[in-house]
Amino acid sequence: MNKLWYAYFQIPDRIVLSADEIGDLSNTIGVHFRGTDKKFWDTNPISHEEFILLVEDFIKRQNGIESILVATDEYEFVGKMEKKFTQCRIINLGAVVQHLDKNNVQNKGDHAVLDCLLLSRCKYLILTSSALSGFAKVLNPGLECYRVCASKLFADIPYFPVAYIPKLTSDDVNCNRILGKTLNDDWLQNRKANKKFNNSFCTKKRDIWPFIIRKLLNLWIRLRKIALNKVWPLMSFKGR
Repeated sequence: MNKLWYAYFQIPDRIVLSADEIGDLSNTIGVHFRGTDKKFWDTNPISHEEFILLVEDFIKRQNGIESILVATDEYEFVGKMEKKFTQCRIINLGAVVQHLDKNNVQNKGDHAVLDCLLLSRCKYLILTSSALSGFAKVLNPGLECYRVCASKLFADIPYFPVAYIPKLTSDDVNCNRILGKTLNDDWLQNRKANKKFNNSFCTKKRDIWPFIIRKLLNLWIRLRKIALNKVWPLMSFKGR
C-alpha cells in the first residue's frame, strides 16, 4: 500500500516543511483520540480517562519515550494529557475545525494531513478507530501502532486501513477490562469476515447487495429520526 500510495499521491511541500519544523519524533509516542461524532457507528466509545490509562500502561512498558504527540478533534483531551504526563513534552497542533464545517476547508485539510504525517514519524502510535491515524501506517509501514477500539464491519467489509492495525494488548487487569469493552464486536470476531479478509491483502469483488441494504437501512433510520424530532412535535402541537 505504501508503494501504491506514493505512486499516485504526494504530500504537499508546505505540509512536509511544517512537519520538519516540529523536529525529531524518533523517541515520541503518537496518540490519536477521534471523538465527536465517531463513537458508535463503526466502533465502541472510549472515555478520555480510559484511553489515557491505556496510554500510560503502554508507556510504562517502553524505554526512552521523551514526548507525546497528541492528535484529537476533542481539544479538552489535550489538557488532560498535559496534566497526566508532566514528565513528557506534549506536542499538539491546536484545536481542529469540525469536519462538517464548510469554512476554512484548506486549513482543515492541511491540519488533518499534517497530523497524519507527524503520527507516521513517531516511534509508536496508539489510536482509536480513524482512517486519519490509520493512514499513518500506510505512510510508514515500519511504524509500530495499535488500536484500542473495535473496528466493526463497514457494511460488509472491514474499515480500511484501521481494521488491519493490531489490537492493543496488556497484562494489566484494569486495562484488559477496558479493552474487553472497547474491542467488543470487532470484525475479527466475525468468523465469516475473518475467513474472507484476514489473510494476505488482495483485491476482492464486493458483494453489492449487503452494502445497498445497509445504506438503505441507515437512510431509513435517519429519516425516522428527522420525522420524530421535527415533524411529529409540530403535528402534536397542531393537535392541541
